[in-house]
Amino acid sequence: MQTSLSKALQTLNKGRCIKFSKMEKIHFIKIGHNKFYLLALFMALIMILFGVFEIIHFENPDINKYLRSAGQLIIAFVFFMMSGFLYKNSVILNKKGMNIRLGFRSLSGTDIKFSKVDKAELQGDELLIVENGVEKRINLSKIRTEDREKLLSIILEHIED
Repeated sequence: MQTSLSKALQTLNKGRCIKFSKMEKIHFIKIGHNKFYLLALFMALIMILFGVFEIIHFENPDINKYLRSAGQLIIAFVFFMMSGFLYKNSVILNKKGMNIRLGFRSLSGTDIKFSKVDKAELQGDELLIVENGVEKRINLSKIRTEDREKLLSIILEHIED
């Protein structure tokens, strides 16, 4: 089933189909003092301590095991959410540096330390970062324009400090 838009485009293009690529979004994850994560980690620590040392004696002794397991699952969940592996394109940053991971194939990404960055600029579809005299080029051709500009502004903001 074709929509009227695709029919119109095919008519304009004389039967040749035009493929439009969807621009992808970058998910920015700022690591710092997030109150939700700190509260979740504190609750997990309490649950693990109660489960290991059996501070409260329950009728069913398996409840302590469940408390300990739930605490460990909460810790794993928090670190998984903070790692950025849920998203195809992610930038994980703190006040000292950032990790830019674009695409599922890029597991480690590109590390940037703000104190070592000399220059950063957008050149067409690429982000050029000069770090200690070494050029790093990051291809941003599939990334939305707003996210490109936001990424550059974050880098420039931290360079000036």
